[in-house]
Parts: sequence; C-alpha cells; structure tokens
Amino acid sequence: MIHVWHYVQERYPITVTLPMSTVIAIGVMPVLQVSWQQYAIAVLAVWLGMFLLRAADDLHAIDTDRIKSPHRGLVTGRIAASSIRYACMLALLLLALLYIPHREALAFLGVLVVYYTLLYRISERLPLLLRPFGSNMVFAALPFLAELVYSGQFSAESAGCAGFVYLAAVAHEYAHNVGEEKPAPLRTYDSIIGSRGTAAIAAALFALSFIFGLWMSRSIEESYGFAIVLTAHMLVNMYWAVQLIRRPIASSARKFYILGFTFFILPLGARIVERLISWGTN
Repeated sequence: MIHVWHYVQERYPITVTLPMSTVIAIGVMPVLQVSWQQYAIAVLAVWLGMFLLRAADDLHAIDTDRIKSPHRGLVTGRIAASSIRYACMLALLLLALLYIPHREALAFLGVLVVYYTLLYRISERLPLLLRPFGSNMVFAALPFLAELVYSGQFSAESAGCAGFVYLAAVAHEYAHNVGEEKPAPLRTYDSIIGSRGTAAIAAALFALSFIFGLWMSRSIEESYGFAIVLTAHMLVNMYWAVQLIRRPIASSARKFYILGFTFFILPLGARIVERLISWGTN
C-alpha cells in the first residue's frame, strides 16, 4: 500500500486531482439536483478513471522513462510496478461496483476497458502524432458516461461536452510539449513536424475544442457563465498559442501545463456556479 501512496504523491497528487475530478464530474452532469451520494460516486468515478489512465500510461512507458525520466519511482524501483498493477485492478473493480445499478454505463465502461487494453498493445505501432488522440479518449468518454447514468442515453449536450473536453486535453498534450528535448533514440512531435508545427496543431485543437464548447452551450440551460469564461479563456490561449508559434521554445510552452487544463476546468466551474445560483433562486 505504501508503494501506491508514494505513486499518488509523485504522479497523481490528491490536492490537484481531487478538485479537478470534482469540477469535471459535476460540470459534465446533465442534472444538478441529485443526492450527495450521487455526487460522491461521480467524483470518485472520475478520480479513479483518471488514476487508471495515469497509472496505465506510466506502467506502459517504464522502458521509455528509463531514458527520459530516470528519476521516477517506477524506474528507480522505489515504487513497485506490481503494486501499481494491483491498484489498477482494484480501481477497476471499484468502478464496476459503482456502476452496477446502471447497466448501460457498466457496458460502456466495459467497452472502455477493452479499448484501452487494445490501445496499449498496439500503441508502439501507432504514428507518434496520433497517440495523444488515442490515450486521451477517456476525457471524451466521461460526459457520455455521466449521461448514461442519469438518463440512459446520449444527447447533443454530452456530445458537445465530450468534444470540448477531449480536444482540449489533446491540445494540452501538444502545447506543453513544444520545444521538448528527449535523448536519442526517443522521438518528439517536434522531430516529426517541427516545433512550429506542434504549436500550430495545439492552436487548431484549442479552436476546435472552443467550437464544441459553444455547441455544448447551446444545449444547456446554464450557458452564460460557461460561454463567457470559455470565450475569455479562448482569447488567452490563442494569444499565447500565437506567441508559441512565433517563438516555439520549451520555456514558452510550460504555461500550457496549466492553460491546457484550465481551458475546460474553468468554464465547467462557471457552469457549476451558475447552476448553483439558479438552483438557489428557484
């Protein structure tokens, strides 16, 4: 258990991931007036799902990290890989138990497990530029999973939310890796399309995410705060993305570690606040 705790501290700090999971879980909910138990289940499910993604990715990349990040616990042996594998199995079991009352959501979860199992088996054969689109699919799945739990079907709202969150997550992956340097024989996005090309793809993905966000705002009742914050953040991200294209260096890209996630976290947070205000006045 101590190995899992060390891993969480190093790679999945609760002080960051729990607030983020809370905003995502409640922000993508199609309804707000549910019991506190349902809120807790939703937050726990998102936290566990993102833990599984983080851990599976790190376990898969141990050999690569021996070159790129030799200080990490899984590489040095300070954290036992077997303990993290057991933790992943336990997290998956807990997720399944959470969704037992919702057959559609449980089936969707099963599809996700099969998808990621196959993805990690073939990922080394996929073109490097496509890998972020595959590995971040969980962000697209979260709104659909929430919709299945509360209504048993998909809607335009969940489709818009899925595209918005998913494309922002992929844009984040591209943006913060501009100017990245890795020791041979590892490749980077820059080594394939150049640093300006990587920055341009990030900017285009943020723009697509923005379009999906606007589509989502047309399908939800609490749209004003969401749309205002999204538009303001889009202007900020586009300004820095243009600067990054002009001067594509790692020091300029680092700000997207934060801006990539706040691009969808802050609008979803604004939606939650607006829903609470609306709920309190009714």
